[in-house]
Amino acid sequence: MRKVLISGRTRPRQENSSRALSHPGFLAQSRFKQLLLLRIRDQDVERPDAEGHRDAILALQPLPGDDPTGLSYLGWFQAIALADMGAGDEAQHKALTAFADDTKLKAEPEHWEIGRRQYLLLRRFLESLGLTCGIQR
Repeated sequence: MRKVLISGRTRPRQENSSRALSHPGFLAQSRFKQLLLLRIRDQDVERPDAEGHRDAILALQPLPGDDPTGLSYLGWFQAIALADMGAGDEAQHKALTAFADDTKLKAEPEHWEIGRRQYLLLRRFLESLGLTCGIQR
């Protein structure tokens, strides 16, 4: 059975595992929220990511059987992680790739969330990130 390690302190994601782990976007979102909560706790928007949350997000790879919606979310959270690291060009490339992949999927009825509700949720997440970092709209 192939395993993908998220980090040294995180249990591996395995093929044919539970439904929650077949949605890698949930894992990426959870990691990013942990990063934000640590910044809030320390009242430091420049707090280093000593726990490796961004690296763990970027290390997540698709596995057979992953939910396509989860893969879409993963792509967006990886773009956000790259932007948070200051890798603007890579973040833009990842975002454009995620958008192109979403365009292919959103026409399929079973993926109704992609490009619709998903983008609203991502926008709210980015707005909360901005508020956490002291950026006002």
